[in-house]
Amino acid sequence: MEDQTLQAKRVIKIYDKLMAKRKNWETYWEFAAQYVLPNRSDFITRRASGDMTRTNQIFDATATRAARLLATSIQGAIFTDRWFSLKMRNDTSQSDALNGWLEQVEAIMLAAFEESNFQVQIGQALMSMVVFGTSGLTVEGKSDDGTFQGLTFRDHELRSFVFDEDADGIPNRIYRKIVMSPESAILRYRKDEEVPASFIKYCEDLIKQNSENEIELVEAIEPAALLGDDTDTGFSSILVHRMTNTVIKEQAYEDLDFMVSRWDKITGDMYGWSPTLGALPDIITINEAKRLELGAWEKNILPPKQIVVGSMFSDEIDRSPNGITMVNRPDAITNIDEPYDFRVTIMKGDEIKEAIKYAFHEQELILPDRNHDTATEVSIRYDLMQRLLGATFGRIKSEMLQKLIASVFRIMQDQGAFPPPPEITGSGNLDVEYQSPLAKSQRASETQAVERLVSFAMQLAQVNPELSMAIDFYEALNIYSQGLGARALILKDKETFDKAVQEMQKAQQEALQQERQHEQQLKGEPQNAATEEQL
Repeated sequence: MEDQTLQAKRVIKIYDKLMAKRKNWETYWEFAAQYVLPNRSDFITRRASGDMTRTNQIFDATATRAARLLATSIQGAIFTDRWFSLKMRNDTSQSDALNGWLEQVEAIMLAAFEESNFQVQIGQALMSMVVFGTSGLTVEGKSDDGTFQGLTFRDHELRSFVFDEDADGIPNRIYRKIVMSPESAILRYRKDEEVPASFIKYCEDLIKQNSENEIELVEAIEPAALLGDDTDTGFSSILVHRMTNTVIKEQAYEDLDFMVSRWDKITGDMYGWSPTLGALPDIITINEAKRLELGAWEKNILPPKQIVVGSMFSDEIDRSPNGITMVNRPDAITNIDEPYDFRVTIMKGDEIKEAIKYAFHEQELILPDRNHDTATEVSIRYDLMQRLLGATFGRIKSEMLQKLIASVFRIMQDQGAFPPPPEITGSGNLDVEYQSPLAKSQRASETQAVERLVSFAMQLAQVNPELSMAIDFYEALNIYSQGLGARALILKDKETFDKAVQEMQKAQQEALQQERQHEQQLKGEPQNAATEEQL
């Protein structure tokens, strides 16, 4: 029991230390949330659900719309109908049976993504990256007696977790706070035999006392090697109760299923930098200017009054339609003129709004307002997105998508969601390729290079025919097919292709031999002589 208490104290100490290290970031995040994503502005002050004061700072929605457009554009560019494919890395077999099995697995995984809450949660995670620069996403498998029943994804609010990095700057330790009512804790953990009875009794006592206190738990997901087992490459999860320093539950995982992704990262910082944080001065300025403009607009509509002392019979000025205010002299009430030039505000405001839109790449992301766009125009648009967001997409791919696909593959394979794999020769690891229009734009240079090389080689072959033998046309076609994102089964594997070529050459030789024999029969030449000549 003492060891578990020390373990719980260690987890809480690390969590508090990492929370203290990010205090300066929370000020930035609070401002960003107040002006762009108010439903997540609880970094410094915790507000009640539905509190309308969350939007009190927003007087201009330019940044909110631009951030939403950027997040949804990335989501639409990456997660299309068939946005990834699987292949074996460093494996030379690549048989038709293996390619067919991998495509079956892809279809099953894509169906599981489609039937889950993935699109909703990934949209929220991307929005967190655009606003705060950092997001956290988890995936869990639903099973019934070990049978796969679906996937559950969850986007974690940035205020609920902290993390630490390894020597390569990759997040490898996650610490998150879980707050729930005593009733929820009872319902969730009472039937779990691993949960200490003392914790259940603690929750029951709070319910009996009608206490409004909530249960605060801290979960640590750490490499198993951190706890002394250097041979274990997996991860361990420790759930502790903060108030009593009690270890509630321990679990082991093969991989880290908590994906932390950053929009951009400065050397030395753990948390990401976002377009919102970069444009925050302009965002604050335009909202403050809009607030002042609305105040001046109100004065312009309902200007302040000056009243001659003792000239009114009524106590107040009646501003209602057809209202009557009793006075004893015609100049008793006059307006106080405060000249305000709205044109200056509009011109300066438009300049600041354009700067905000530029920070979120709005001009490049909005398609022309037309009923249709040609395939070339759409391709150019995606190519432009690639140039603008190439570095960000690379970070999303390495920190989120690759880990996400690997986790989903492992979960579904462990729960028997896939058909048995074929027997293959050789060795290799599972690799992932992305088939989204944005990823295709990244690989377009390969297909263009193949086209130019083959075309140039054929031009040289007209002068020197032997040069055509320098091109491996099968490999060129294979690379071109991969660049286009075509299905692997369209092309035969190399072994099947070579066998088909040999059979075709053999058939051609036999046909040529039969043709020569027929010609010799017509000329009356002996068959043996013809055979000897052919030999």
